[in-house]
Amino acid sequence: MGNCWCRWKPSIYRVSSNAKSESPKDQSPSVKPMKDIRKLPSNPEEVEDLRRDSAANPLIVFTFNELKQITGNFRQDYVLGGGGFGSVYKGFVTEDLMEGLQPLPVAVKVHDGDNSFQGHREWLAEVIFLGQLSHPNLVKLIGYCCEDEHRVLVYEYMARGSVENNLFSSHIRGNVIKFYLPLITSVHLFFPLKAGSSVPKEEPLQNAPGKALQGKKVIVGFCFDNLLAYFELRFDALISMYILSPVAGVLLPLSWYIRMKIAFGAAKGLAFLHDAEKPVIYRDFKTSNILLDLDYNPKLSDFGLAKDGPEGDKSHVSTRIMGTYGYAAPEYIMTGHLSPRSDVYSFGVVLLELLTGRKSLDKSRPAREQNLTDWALPLLREKKKLLNIIDPRLEGDYPVKGVHKAAMLTYHCLNRNPKARPLMRDIVDSLEPLQVATDVSPDKQTFTVITNEVPNAAV
Repeated sequence: MGNCWCRWKPSIYRVSSNAKSESPKDQSPSVKPMKDIRKLPSNPEEVEDLRRDSAANPLIVFTFNELKQITGNFRQDYVLGGGGFGSVYKGFVTEDLMEGLQPLPVAVKVHDGDNSFQGHREWLAEVIFLGQLSHPNLVKLIGYCCEDEHRVLVYEYMARGSVENNLFSSHIRGNVIKFYLPLITSVHLFFPLKAGSSVPKEEPLQNAPGKALQGKKVIVGFCFDNLLAYFELRFDALISMYILSPVAGVLLPLSWYIRMKIAFGAAKGLAFLHDAEKPVIYRDFKTSNILLDLDYNPKLSDFGLAKDGPEGDKSHVSTRIMGTYGYAAPEYIMTGHLSPRSDVYSFGVVLLELLTGRKSLDKSRPAREQNLTDWALPLLREKKKLLNIIDPRLEGDYPVKGVHKAAMLTYHCLNRNPKARPLMRDIVDSLEPLQVATDVSPDKQTFTVITNEVPNAAV
């Protein structure tokens, strides 16, 4: 293994790019630690020591060969997405990979081999922040690999992908067959797909219970705005992962209540960061960094640009301007002054996207509508015009009073004066009344089956 430029400690520390190396062997950026420093592994012996010392470090240290096994040697058809950092692959951790591990699907984020200080620092920031912060609305970091030039992170698998994909991607067209749940309770539904579908060549369902069609690729139905279909006998994680693969490309428009659920959960994640003993500024809050599990619970991911927040009497920290244009707060862009209320502005942009179904920047629209905040902000306070900018895919299925409340909250988050923006904890309080239970009586629940061809019979 090559040398890994990083150190581990139980609490957040800062990385300094100005320190000099103390010896030819120490080519790493220096770290200004606090107490109880622990190195991340830099040789095989240290890797094994850290594996055994789970009390000191709850993260799993993977070898690169293990990651090849997890991802099928980084198969291209396992790619979940990508960006400037590299690619994210789906994978599966099996019991025989490492003693004590439970089988589970994972997402493997592989940095693109850029050994620059910035690339390593972003990888390290994720290890540090997600390695010690735990909250239901933060994605769980399971482990990492720091071997030679390889910088890899292993996360929990978020089945529904990003809010960006769910909100802006093309939505389902074609055959949607609905059944009332009382008619199909305890029934296992499997339908054939046309050739060329995205179902894996393997036959993960060939031994599944119910009306499986032997020798044919199949897809299961799933509940609209809910979980995959409920079965009497739950499939194990591996089968569940394969089931999700073909469904991933089939998206239904997000309902009003799901959008408010996303906003509420994401707000709780940011509030947790801002109110931590050592405050954290997320700095890159946007729809592509909010991931959804099967229940549409949102979790913040990608902490590569996260930064320690101001402490004591300080109102902000000064830093190099980084982030995503269209989401970054105006005062941060102009001055480099970063504060928790910079995240609040970004949250306002995302909330506006959830309301309108439009991207923060969209060059395909008329010139005056390309910048979402510039176009929509004046309309948020006009009740008569507000409903005209709400996402038409909602088809009017929303509570008007709830829309007005969400719009006013968005308006305050986008105030150009950072001191006039609400705190994230107050935003959480404002969104809580907009959370309406989506549970309905069994006779009104609808089961939606999406197929590429209409079956002759349901069962």
